[in-house]
Amino acid sequence: MGTVKMSAKDRLHENADYYNTRPVDTKQQELTDRILVPRLGDIERELLGLREAFDERMRAIFAEEMSTDSLGHTDDPSIRQSSNYPIGYCDTIRNGVWNSIEAALRRGPEPGLAALQHFIEEGGHFKKVYGILSGKYFQNGMQAGTLWVDIANNTIDACDPPLKICKLEDSTFRNIDDFSVFGDVLESYWNHRVFPQRIFPILTPIYPIMHLSPSGKLQIGPSSEAVVLNGVLGGYRSAEDLIFRSRFAHKRLPDNAVDFIKNIHNPETENSITTLTGDNSSIAQAFDLYRTLPPDTLYDTISLATDRVQEINAVLRWYFKY
Repeated sequence: MGTVKMSAKDRLHENADYYNTRPVDTKQQELTDRILVPRLGDIERELLGLREAFDERMRAIFAEEMSTDSLGHTDDPSIRQSSNYPIGYCDTIRNGVWNSIEAALRRGPEPGLAALQHFIEEGGHFKKVYGILSGKYFQNGMQAGTLWVDIANNTIDACDPPLKICKLEDSTFRNIDDFSVFGDVLESYWNHRVFPQRIFPILTPIYPIMHLSPSGKLQIGPSSEAVVLNGVLGGYRSAEDLIFRSRFAHKRLPDNAVDFIKNIHNPETENSITTLTGDNSSIAQAFDLYRTLPPDTLYDTISLATDRVQEINAVLRWYFKY
């Protein structure tokens, strides 16, 4: 029997799902109540042990004066500094403990993680998630059925306990499906200046934001694939709102930033994906173009645009030395 080819839209949904919460249904509720809830004390104790071990490894790294770049993360002091650990390190901690959980499950877990393994085997959702807490903060956590599991709970306020487990519905966590909300958090939490991305109109429907850090580092965003794909699956309405109707719509990049981008860009030697005319008409045409793309070419077109954004951001990182 031949393999069924996944449609472009199915691929988009699958990739967007990677960091989004999944719906809580009766099956997830039953599995959570039957398997996880009776073992919550053990689960909390074992997760805290994994977090403490990870913190020890991080302290050893910082003691050797290794930069966060060596860990594969952007070293932006406006977001995090090793001296302020764990503030701002939610992705580093969540991913590190996630790896520790996977290793523990392979070697024969203790009672709490054994319950988690049973839960997964029965069809329970256990996955990484990335979104916004309380409408104010970016946060990386985990979903376990109907539960929000935040193993990096003290990365916003160091006085908070390192682990929080509660009902997902009580967590204030939401997936990022609105670019204007994403921009709000960039400004309020990271203290970045947010602008509508009008420099490259053909990229605007899926990458509608440019943001400038307090130290002057400029990049096109968002950097999260799930956020980008949520926008695509929403019919580009969120990007269109940010560009034309949001509180960001009237803002423009400083002239020196625009001049710099134009200087690094040579439209005669690059393809049309980087057209440098940011008037309303050309941007509206870009939205129309994406909305009329054949479904089977949509995913490849998004991949091409993403590659181009990564190239541009790489040049910006080189220029600003971050």
